[in-house]
Amino acid sequence: MNTYKYLLFDGDKVRNRVELYLLEHELKKLSDFSLAIYNAIDLLKKISKEKLNAKIIYGAGDELFIYIDENNYNVNQIKDMINCFRNKTNCTMSVGVGNSPDQAFINLRKAKSAKSSIVDK
Repeated sequence: MNTYKYLLFDGDKVRNRVELYLLEHELKKLSDFSLAIYNAIDLLKKISKEKLNAKIIYGAGDELFIYIDENNYNVNQIKDMINCFRNKTNCTMSVGVGNSPDQAFINLRKAKSAKSSIVDK
């Protein structure tokens, strides 16, 4: 029987930047930022499939939710994906990892609260 890891990625402070662009009437910057987020998530989907043999649950907005065989879990690859997102968007990213979807979500909340990029315990 396969055992899976669930990984929930979420961009940090994306809403703050969106709101700032809106309040400052910077619609071109908002459009460019939106496209950068879209492209970054799309790239992370490709990387997760190629490097982790991931199955995509969803990838929308600034979030990506995947599951992988636990034998494919590689924290260095996850760090590389976070760096890729930052390079494309100038935003950091938090990741919750768990043995179930709800544990991944709880660990994402912990990662965001603790200002830690990955929580997998």
